[in-house]
Amino acid sequence: HAGFAPTDALQMDLLRSLHARFGRVSCERILSGAGFVLVYQFLRGRGDFPESEQLAATTEGDPAPAITHAALVDKDPLATQAVDLFLRIYGAHAGDVALTLLATGGVYIAGGIAAKMISAMRAGGFIRAFNDKGRMSPLTQAMPVHVVMNPQVGVMGAALMAARMAKGVEVYTR
Repeated sequence: HAGFAPTDALQMDLLRSLHARFGRVSCERILSGAGFVLVYQFLRGRGDFPESEQLAATTEGDPAPAITHAALVDKDPLATQAVDLFLRIYGAHAGDVALTLLATGGVYIAGGIAAKMISAMRAGGFIRAFNDKGRMSPLTQAMPVHVVMNPQVGVMGAALMAARMAKGVEVYTR
């Protein structure tokens, strides 16, 4: 739960807004489905773009899929701005983590959000933010970045580890 490190004036405004509401702002506060909705709400409150009637009418359940659809399919300006900002924050944080861990073998991004936003990730904002590391940029530019598209990868990994562990375990019954 690392602290959120804004990289531009808009992100500083987001930090101020979230800090006023929550106090400390971690990256996880933003880089999640609920965080994506917070980003959208922040931008809606700024008033740079009007909220579409379709999104304003979304009151049931999780609005994140509707916002993503509005951005990627309908090209809604406010939703697109939310996706772009979210991905720039995501890329910057992923690049920071990659530098911290010296992930020279590559970075694998798993989870549902990246896979659902892959077309927007390919647009370049994510990777530009990932690589925007000043004198360390050549290091991150040499790190391959992969998005895991299989939503079951976590379950598959757990099953593989359980199978490996079971080979070396004896079971005693009474």
